Amino acid sequence: MRRLLLLPVLALVGVMFVASPANAATVDLSVDETTITAGGTVTLSWVVLPEDGGATTLTASSTPATSFDGEREALTDEEDVVLTEPGEYTFTLSATEDGVTLDGTGSVTVTVAPAPTIIDVPAVTFPDPCTVVLPPTENVSYGVGFGGFGNEVPAGTLDLADYFNGGFPVEFTAVPDEGFAFPEGATSRFPVTVSPDCLGGEIVESGLVETSAVCQGVTFTNVSDDDLFVLYGDEDEDRPDGEFELAVGASRTIDTERDLIIYVAIAGSEEVVQINEVEVEQDCARAAALHPTVAPAAGSGTGGSAAGLGALAALTLAGGAALGARRLRRTA
Repeated sequence: MRRLLLLPVLALVGVMFVASPANAATVDLSVDETTITAGGTVTLSWVVLPEDGGATTLTASSTPATSFDGEREALTDEEDVVLTEPGEYTFTLSATEDGVTLDGTGSVTVTVAPAPTIIDVPAVTFPDPCTVVLPPTENVSYGVGFGGFGNEVPAGTLDLADYFNGGFPVEFTAVPDEGFAFPEGATSRFPVTVSPDCLGGEIVESGLVETSAVCQGVTFTNVSDDDLFVLYGDEDEDRPDGEFELAVGASRTIDTERDLIIYVAIAGSEEVVQINEVEVEQDCARAAALHPTVAPAAGSGTGGSAAGLGALAALTLAGGAALGARRLRRTA
């Protein structure tokens, strides 16, 4: 009797596997970008597994309707779709076999933002070597970059002494607000090399900091009456290897793999900048790693010409140049 009851059950299970090929394939649909601007293009890619073909039919659809809609033959393919109107688009790819929808219908959603409003680039000007004019402009902000770093600056007439990067340019940039854009190909970057003359201070080779070369490093000692801001590196680079503050009478030793480094030491109240270079011995073996701060050491730089070292101010980081320059400027 039990045997007879099992027969109908097994028959029913057999019918289910034959009549419903729901496990015969899965659909994987993906998109390269989920957020674009109106007028942009997305690439839809799909894979239907297994790829034996059979009687599988693919149907693509989208809401709202796009060029993606319709039947597809290839079980593995990709297709570009241009979306011209803002909104949210849902793309679906389903597979059927003998009229039965298979497992794993693929679906992705793309958000299309309105195209930006095109506005003109403001007319940034340099009326004299020490001044930049950033016109206040609706939907535009400004930034200034030092050696790959940057920070926001206010619109208006600015004193370039605050952005001293001697010998190397700094770059002012006009930036459109979100939802706005400049015409394609328009120039929105404005580089300028700020002369040390704009600082109104003195450039010297010694008097602020003394340097002493050690094995694979340099010790800096503040011999002035002011706290110093020191930057160091290679004059051919567009940003420094490092920067630090040095209190009156303090010393600091830094590691370097360079045979020659150039440094800038900036004092506050005396309106003085020291520019010099120091050679470093690399073909040596030091006893231990250098400590970031060491006792004061006697010695001085190699005495290179300050005039010939103007490019060293490329060592200034974003904000570092402004910090150093403001320290040079007397307060009323």
